[in-house]
Amino acid sequence: MPKRFDHRTRLPSSSLLGLFLGLALLLQPLGGARAHPHVWIDVSVVLRFQENVLEGLRVVWLFDEYYSAFAVQDFDVNGNKRLDPEELAILVNSHDGLKDYSYFTHLKVGDLLPENLRVEVVENFTAEMNGDRLQYAFDVPLPENLDPRKTTFGIGFYDETYYIDLSVGSSRKLRVTGNWPSGCRPALVEDKLNPIYFGMINPLYVQIGCDVS
Repeated sequence: MPKRFDHRTRLPSSSLLGLFLGLALLLQPLGGARAHPHVWIDVSVVLRFQENVLEGLRVVWLFDEYYSAFAVQDFDVNGNKRLDPEELAILVNSHDGLKDYSYFTHLKVGDLLPENLRVEVVENFTAEMNGDRLQYAFDVPLPENLDPRKTTFGIGFYDETYYIDLSVGSSRKLRVTGNWPSGCRPALVEDKLNPIYFGMINPLYVQIGCDVS
């Protein structure tokens, strides 16, 4: 397992933070050793159901301690060694740049490939400190309400260049709210048909499976 972070691989903080300010340069194809993850994000997701259909998602990103320290360093305008609400607002107001990367959220609906359903609009975007780690959260509205008993559905969280490692980690990071169909459950599955990073990594998807008679 690679180390979560390594001070020897430190990149300029302005370059790292540029990713989350919408700078496309950072995600241009990277070669060799440089392309292994430099930012780690723990992901959790809430699946919001209403009357047995999936209406949307609430996604939470928890950044690694090293990247979070960069964020504090770069955006701590008043020098108090923490990010106050007005400083976090800078990150919130810049989140639109992430739509160029589909917010690193890839939706599979029916037989569509991930790239056929991009996330270009999110709602209720927030940025805050969770202890000493930066946390983003946002809602992903779905283009139509989905009944998992009728339509297969999955959500993948990954950066195709593998510069950023987004990890759901375990089923404990999955929650369901609202009225949802009995016999349906979310699970983590590997997408072996669409590997990333030169075919070396099979991204994990949150897939909703249902027992349909």
